[in-house]
Amino acid sequence: MKTQSMDTTPGVERIQVSLLQQISVAKRIALTCSLTQTTVQLARQAISKLNPDKSEFEKILLFMASHYGIELAQRIRENGRGSNKMKTPEILDAIRPVIGALESLGISYYVDGSLASSAYGIARGTLDVDIVADLKQKNVIPVANLLKSNYYLEKEMISQAIQKGSFFNLIHQHTMLKIDIFILKPRAYDKEAFSRKRKENLDVKQKSLEVYLASPEDIILSKLEWYRMGNEVSERQWNDVLGVLKVQKNHLYLKYLQHWARELRILDLLDRALKDAGF
Repeated sequence: MKTQSMDTTPGVERIQVSLLQQISVAKRIALTCSLTQTTVQLARQAISKLNPDKSEFEKILLFMASHYGIELAQRIRENGRGSNKMKTPEILDAIRPVIGALESLGISYYVDGSLASSAYGIARGTLDVDIVADLKQKNVIPVANLLKSNYYLEKEMISQAIQKGSFFNLIHQHTMLKIDIFILKPRAYDKEAFSRKRKENLDVKQKSLEVYLASPEDIILSKLEWYRMGNEVSERQWNDVLGVLKVQKNHLYLKYLQHWARELRILDLLDRALKDAGF
């Protein structure tokens, strides 16, 4: 079995995985939130130390340019919106209004990406959240109206994403965490994955945030697709896959994984991941 990091022995990782298997999705999400807070706070401290004379808003833009790209930071600068002070980055605070808006409008969705892989696998800090949603053009104005007070967004970007079947970004104004909303694709696999989403409680404290997550199998397949599209160099994507495989080892539907991996032409990657995860 391949360990998640070079400085972890197989024996120690087995203990870690065993402990993660015994706790709830909400508690694994709490670990992710804690790691994210630490990651962002350290990044912000470094920016402040290197740029003591810049305003708080300029420091925020530097943070965004570093983690989300110069183009997105520039759009926010030109728009003239955004908080002059970043609050402690709470992932659940950043996604709660989005989930509420989608559910109030009857728009089907699920959370995917690193937040979902942390929920079912080994937690890690993340600076963005991926959501797959079945958005239509008729939803653009209602969604924008519900979210505009809490997020930086552009109606034109939402409309274009729906037209192209791509994605658009939201920036939570208080925490500056990024949310990427991907438009549901018409592929047979994407429809199947959408039908297998699971509702989980993500808030270990209040037990008030129930959110649809992609299934563990579909998280694995999605991340293997991203890994291939990224020229198979992302260690984070690969470790996310291994983490879900290890923690969910006794609960995975392997025939489903193998069937769709073959259809998506990533069966070789799945076979390698299964081997690395100790199957």
